[in-house]
Amino acid sequence: MITFKCETNKELEKEIKNRLREFNNSQREWLGNRADKIKNKSFFAFDGDKLIGGAVGYMEYNWYYLDLLFVEGAYRKQKIGSRLLSQVEDYARKEKLTGVRMETWDFQALGFYKSNGYEIFGKIEDCPPGTTEYHLKKVL
Repeated sequence: MITFKCETNKELEKEIKNRLREFNNSQREWLGNRADKIKNKSFFAFDGDKLIGGAVGYMEYNWYYLDLLFVEGAYRKQKIGSRLLSQVEDYARKEKLTGVRMETWDFQALGFYKSNGYEIFGKIEDCPPGTTEYHLKKVL
């Protein structure tokens, strides 16, 4: 008899994750141990010794995933965000990656990314409620 349970169980979650990883690896040899293939690489902007912004992300497979990009309010509209993006892109080119991808919410920086050549390839409306999440990429 098959039964179903809804619960939080770290051991069972780890077991499911391991089984899925084993299946995926059996289907695509290049996956290998995914955790070993992720390479963090971040970029920071300073005014003297003061941290004023940064682009935080990692390389996975053949893409750079931009997880966070932030510039202090007093330093916005000075091309610092664009320069950080440019550093990310230059690094991705040097590493021969396909491109850069990220997510942003509708109240954040969608126009900024579009003006820097990023295109929307997906969106999820009402995620979180009242907000649209956009998925963007730039092929290099």
